Amino acid sequence: MQALQVVKFGEFPQFCEIKIPRPASHQVLLRIEACGLNFADLLMIKGTYQDTPPPPFTLGLELSGEIIELGSDVTTFRKGQKVAVYSGQGGLAEYGVFESDRCIAIPDGVSMTNAAAIQIAYGTTHLALDHRANLKAGETLAVLGAGGGVGLAAVEIGKKMGFHALFGFFLEFLHVFGRARTCLDEFGCIGIQSDAFWCAGMHSATSGNF
Repeated sequence: MQALQVVKFGEFPQFCEIKIPRPASHQVLLRIEACGLNFADLLMIKGTYQDTPPPPFTLGLELSGEIIELGSDVTTFRKGQKVAVYSGQGGLAEYGVFESDRCIAIPDGVSMTNAAAIQIAYGTTHLALDHRANLKAGETLAVLGAGGGVGLAAVEIGKKMGFHALFGFFLEFLHVFGRARTCLDEFGCIGIQSDAFWCAGMHSATSGNF
């Protein structure tokens, strides 16, 4: 099978031909269908991410696929079942083995692409807002740079958690402003352009409470 691997830190990843792995007793073998791409992948290529394995390794932190083989001790899944996995590596390949306790069954109606791409952005956001910032319903959430995955997820999750959400964009992201604004308008958010006057915009939008 083919896999996109980091062979040496700081060099371009390479498509490598490697054997299809076999699952250990607690693992599953997936035919990978989709893989999310993240900033952490770029850091791993350089060897600067905090959880980078030694090379060679296959890139791709989050993925989805179909189970084609079960380890002998795996009882919570079945062959042919579609799952999403936050694996930390191994997603940019045709096949991969992953710990069964990292697999999540994909509900009906959720595409493989969405299942692969939702895990890091939304997981990071929920951890930041709920567990780290400990924000409460009714508080105001300002999301600057809400034109990317984590920023958009922060606005969506923030509104669902009962925050009054604001959002802003850095000038270099203005080419995606219209598309992102359409998405964010659905959550009743206030748009603040992240230019030299963004503090004044926030002050005005919050009636002087920012």
